[in-house]
Amino acid sequence: MLLAAILTSHIIGGYPVERLRYEPGVKGAKKIDVGTSGQEAEPPRAPQAPEWTRVCRADDVPANGMKEFAVNGTSVLVVHTGTDFVAFQAMCPHEAVPLEQGVHDGCLLTCLEHTWQFDLTTGAPVGDAEEGLKRYPLKAEGDDLYVALGP
Repeated sequence: MLLAAILTSHIIGGYPVERLRYEPGVKGAKKIDVGTSGQEAEPPRAPQAPEWTRVCRADDVPANGMKEFAVNGTSVLVVHTGTDFVAFQAMCPHEAVPLEQGVHDGCLLTCLEHTWQFDLTTGAPVGDAEEGLKRYPLKAEGDDLYVALGP
């Protein structure tokens, strides 16, 4: 069913929709870098307990769906996998496209802009995706969901 939905929305008359054409390995116009700034790393510190920030009520995220939230200036995508909740960076690392506009089947999250896919357990890239997603620790307390954005 997921594959049929992707094909229907991305193939017209047997040809790919023009917005989906790109050269693998070539950064797109809206490419965002999620990484280090080239500064030297600080010496390791003693592990600290994560600082948890409330994101939303669990029922704010549709069953088997996903929703983007702003948490202390960071855009976080909360995904309801059908059995659990997970949190990731909200924008696709290929181009600045909101992943909330994509689809998931409980195992893989697919960005519909260029069909990059990510493992919902780890955020690791799958298939043609060249970069993974940053995953944020997420916990449920009562009816609320909390995320740790820490370092």
